This record gives sequence, C-alpha cells and structure tokens, in this order.
Amino acid sequence: MLYFLIDNKDKSIECAKKAVTALPEKQRTADFNSDESYDLLMTLYQLKKDAPNFKKTLEEKISKSSENQKTIKDCISMAYFYLYEKDYEQSEIWCKKAREIDSDDFKALCLLAHLKFLNSSNLSEFYLQQAFNQRKNDSDNSNLSIQAAMYMILVCNPDNAKAAFDNIEISQKINENNCPICDELLAKYIQVTP
Repeated sequence: MLYFLIDNKDKSIECAKKAVTALPEKQRTADFNSDESYDLLMTLYQLKKDAPNFKKTLEEKISKSSENQKTIKDCISMAYFYLYEKDYEQSEIWCKKAREIDSDDFKALCLLAHLKFLNSSNLSEFYLQQAFNQRKNDSDNSNLSIQAAMYMILVCNPDNAKAAFDNIEISQKINENNCPICDELLAKYIQVTP
C-alpha cells in the first residue's frame, strides 16, 4: 500500500500480485482471502489504463472463486468491462450471470436496460421498470431518473419532454440542486416554455 501512496504503480502491482498468491483459495476464511488483493490489483490496472491485465485479473478472481463466492459485484465489473470494450453481447451475458445470483440486482437491471437501449430494443423499458421496483435509496432513484431522462431525450419524442423534465427535477431535488448533469441536460436539451 505504501508504494501506491507514493504513486509507484509498478511496485504496487508487484506487491499486490504477491499478496494474491500468498492467500491460497483453499485456505479461505472470511478474514483471510485474496479478494481485497485482487480488487487492489484491478484498481491499479485501471489507474494504468491497462485493460488486458484488468480483464485477466478479474477473470482469474472469478475462476478461483467457488460457486458460492462468486459475487454480483465481480459479474457487474465484467459486464462494464465489456460495455466499455463495446462488446455488448458479452456485457449482457455477464449481467445475466449477476442476475443468476440475484435476479433483482439494481445495477444489473440498469445495465441491461442500457444494453437494450443501445440495441434499440423495447426491452429497455421493461428493465428500467424492473430496476425502478428495486430502488433502495435516493442514489438509486437519482441515477435511474437521469438514465430514464437521457433515454427520453435521445429518442427525440416531444411527448417525452415533460416526463424527462420531471425525472431531471427528481434528481435535482435528491441532490439538493447540486447535480451538474441535471443542469447540463436542462440547458442543452430541454426547453421550458410557460
């Protein structure tokens, strides 16, 4: 961790790799496992913009986990990796793996809605509604409101203007009017006429 703090990413990666191998999976306990070391290693690869090693490390973490230890977080991380790589088919596969663990996972549903939107599928609305039903806090509500508003704007249907505006207002209220993306959407895409 010291190498990370002094911004020596290469030495940090070397130490994180050693930590992963020092924590054998067969001796895993709640307090003694390689998860945090893998997470640190993936973070370091992200900071270095090293996508191939990020993917390789995440795949290794998932493959070494037993079926009971596979986490939604890891599946969602892999889904986002493929989204950024523009491999929407693989991204959807990993979202579905997350939903095999928890079919009501908010992030998986939001990402599936986005993938369906990118593919011009009507299922986007279905997954948005499913995500709406799984909101747990204001952050979920704000994120989902912005996601829905953006889709309404991108579809360019004037009938959606009021709903898009309402969704942006919801997010502004949740964020106590400290929502730069809300301000940008209103300024660039929504024209309010009395």
